[in-house]
Amino acid sequence: MVNGSSDEISKEHWGAIIDEIYDNKIIPQVDCERCKNELKGSEICLQMIRSIRRQKPDWPLVFLRALKKRCPNIFTPNIIISTKLPEETPKIDAISEIQWQDDNNRNSLASDTFMFSTFSEISDSSFLPINENERPSSTYVKINLQEDKNAETWSQLKDMGLIDNKYFTTETQVKQSITTQTSGETFFSDESDSEKEEEKESPKLSLRKYQEELAVNALKGRNTIICAPTGSGKTRVATHIILEHLQQQKDNEPKRKVAFFARTVPLVMQQFKSLKKYLPQPFQVTNLTGDSEDSMHLHMMLPDNDVIVMTPRILENHFKRKCLPHLGVFSMLVFDECHHTRKGEPYNKLMYNYLKTKTTNPDVKLPQIVGLTASISVEKAVQDEEAIQCILKVCGNLDAESISIVKKYEEELKATVPVPEEKMIELVERENDRAVTQIIKVMAKLEDKIAFYGQETNRPEMISSISKMPMDRKSQQYGQWAVTIKNIAKSIPRNEVKETNLSVRYIIIIADYLAAYNVALETHDLVQLGDVLHYLEGCFIKYRLNEKRQINGCVISIKEMLEKRKDNQNPNLQKLQDTLKTYLIDKGEKSCGIIFVRTRALTDALTSWLNRCEDEGLRKLKATVFTGTAASVDQGGLTQTEQEEIIQRFKTGEVRLLVATSVGEEGLDIPECNLVIKYNHVGNEVTTVQTRGRSRKIGGMSVLLGMKRIITKEKLIKKKPK
Repeated sequence: MVNGSSDEISKEHWGAIIDEIYDNKIIPQVDCERCKNELKGSEICLQMIRSIRRQKPDWPLVFLRALKKRCPNIFTPNIIISTKLPEETPKIDAISEIQWQDDNNRNSLASDTFMFSTFSEISDSSFLPINENERPSSTYVKINLQEDKNAETWSQLKDMGLIDNKYFTTETQVKQSITTQTSGETFFSDESDSEKEEEKESPKLSLRKYQEELAVNALKGRNTIICAPTGSGKTRVATHIILEHLQQQKDNEPKRKVAFFARTVPLVMQQFKSLKKYLPQPFQVTNLTGDSEDSMHLHMMLPDNDVIVMTPRILENHFKRKCLPHLGVFSMLVFDECHHTRKGEPYNKLMYNYLKTKTTNPDVKLPQIVGLTASISVEKAVQDEEAIQCILKVCGNLDAESISIVKKYEEELKATVPVPEEKMIELVERENDRAVTQIIKVMAKLEDKIAFYGQETNRPEMISSISKMPMDRKSQQYGQWAVTIKNIAKSIPRNEVKETNLSVRYIIIIADYLAAYNVALETHDLVQLGDVLHYLEGCFIKYRLNEKRQINGCVISIKEMLEKRKDNQNPNLQKLQDTLKTYLIDKGEKSCGIIFVRTRALTDALTSWLNRCEDEGLRKLKATVFTGTAASVDQGGLTQTEQEEIIQRFKTGEVRLLVATSVGEEGLDIPECNLVIKYNHVGNEVTTVQTRGRSRKIGGMSVLLGMKRIITKEKLIKKKPK
């Protein structure tokens, strides 16, 4: 395609080539016909490349073989892989000679990233070194058929006569010696910086006594759940277990493969970097997420990798598409934050596959299971027996025969992972506030409207769901109810009756407003009034003007009424300010902390106040929002790169205070803090343990600032059976 030689191939030959590619299941039938319908060879070739199924890694060989069979003259006998430059550069077709050329640094022919180029291209002055004396010498790259992981591909190319025999060697050690000789000096190394980095010896993985205790059951080959506090080094324990597992490979068994699961993309990347750092050569570690180009190529990556870190849906999708037969292709599965192996969670779906294979196909050797968690949730259990049943259920889902905890070396664990001092401070609700009264009036009118339109749809599910509206309009349950109503409405198919379609549309609009007002009510208790206004205005901008008119003026702006108010202070913010001053600012410039809140809207409002308030000490903390990647940027989410940058700034002390949603509670490698504040937010007993574990410095403090009902909930969690 590059030089137009593809147009010299007859359409008849192209048809035969395309048929052979189709016969090898590289392109589907519809694309086969589409290729044949193109008029020019270059267009046929381009359509073929677009249609190639990426799951077929051998397509270049099939294509070259078919091309040579029909058009042998298109290849010259001098195709080589070499760095040798001829004394005179003849005029050669682009396809006739292939040369390795560094794509990143044209002054070095030895980098780890290469592209194909012709002699005529490399003879161009733009490809040559600045100093004419630095022309590469007549050396070439040898291919070791014993060591190269693409040996089969090279062999087939050699058999097709596309590569000269002299460029192959069977020596155990092969060196790429591409040098430049000027006054006897060597200017080019045979390795790139990244290759040198990879060949550095991995740091020795040493464990504390309590970590060795945690690893005992897994090292005996048992399925187990490793349960230890946040900051105790569970990933290090898992790395040790994986290394021992791989090193104990037996000659008479299939190659051992480990799948390490994490629930989010940031966690996958974090665990991948840790494993990559500590697992020595020759063990290969890679990662796969839904964002990866190779997300559906796991089955192709297995042969070349020993450990694959991925989100659970990657493997689930491979089973759905029958790219993999069963979990027996792995010898070990490691589940990070394994307490999520329950109900309809992705972890549980994988383990259902595991347990099904165990009962229906006993001949399959299933992998060892290792779970990692800070705490196994006992959900709503209040009695010891109920708690035991919850724990046993998770163990059953993971097919775990034991829970590994620290007993013998508990004192070392306590010394290594200090338990922070805990404190609870009660906040006040602003029930009689005029702004609250006005918002509730608007919400009441909207609720009447949504009930009316629900009846108009004549759908029992919609009518029933609307009738279950929670009474507390500022509660999390109310917000969830509004989202549920909206989702039900969106699932209703379009009706021939226009009035029904309008009713559904109105329900969706009203549900959006109710959800926005719900967040505004909660936020109003915790931040300044101006920040509530800012949030509501941001929401209303998203809604179309005609949609506002369609609900007959029920959605009214409260801006004018609120702007007349002079009192913009919030006593709860004063309590937050006092807490930050006592336990963070007064501790010195190296102190740092995290504030956990429930919603993204609250992270924005609180961060804005912290960075503009009159107290210079608060402003110097440089409070920064830290949210998850699940939501779009427009919805307040962060990209993975942004998350990593914020964590790095937090580590260096450039940022001393994070305002985070629950993404910071679980798993992410956020540095240890002096202070953790839960600002009117508690989760379950798992997130309570994990949040408290963020305050890992000696003398650390964990403070709950919450309304009375939040503090009551926290106390109940602490009283739950352990």
